[in-house]
Amino acid sequence: MSELSRKERELIQRKKFIMDVALSLISEKGYHQTSMNEIAQKAEFSVGTLYNFFINKEELYKAMVNEKASEFYEILKDVLDSPGSPEEILKRWVDTKIRLYTENRQFFSIFFVESMKINISLRAALTGEIRQLHQDIRKRLAGIFEKGIKEKIFTYFDPWLLALSLDGMVNSILVSIVEHPDSMEITTDLILDIFYSRIKTR
Repeated sequence: MSELSRKERELIQRKKFIMDVALSLISEKGYHQTSMNEIAQKAEFSVGTLYNFFINKEELYKAMVNEKASEFYEILKDVLDSPGSPEEILKRWVDTKIRLYTENRQFFSIFFVESMKINISLRAALTGEIRQLHQDIRKRLAGIFEKGIKEKIFTYFDPWLLALSLDGMVNSILVSIVEHPDSMEITTDLILDIFYSRIKTR
């Protein structure tokens, strides 16, 4: 693959900057209360320049969410593909999810709250694309559980159900943290202690 030219790198940086500005404004005002004019003004671009990158606000929002989802997917995938025992990998995975949520509270607050308010076709497009990435992560998680079962670290349960259970548990806790950041202190050890209470063999 050939190296990107300076102009191509600048265009990518501008696009990312616009999405960062949109994230800040939508977080502050809400999706429907934020206009393309306001985003352009805060980004210090003309509205015409904004429309050169995104044909409308829906496409901008979709690009912003998908970029973040892809970024998180690559980070979590790398964790699940890293060397180590099943327990070490699962601990790193939960650690990483907590870190991603903590460092990106603004984004997750928008995604969980605002995505329920946007139109059905956009919501379907977003969830469809993100679901594919999510399913791949769950398959990799199931592989970790399968390895742990073979090594007799975990009691036998269907690895796919274990993956769904741990992922669902962590996601529910993190959504609660996003909605009520001061309500509880959650650690990786606490999450895994609860989860492992039924499946650890030693």
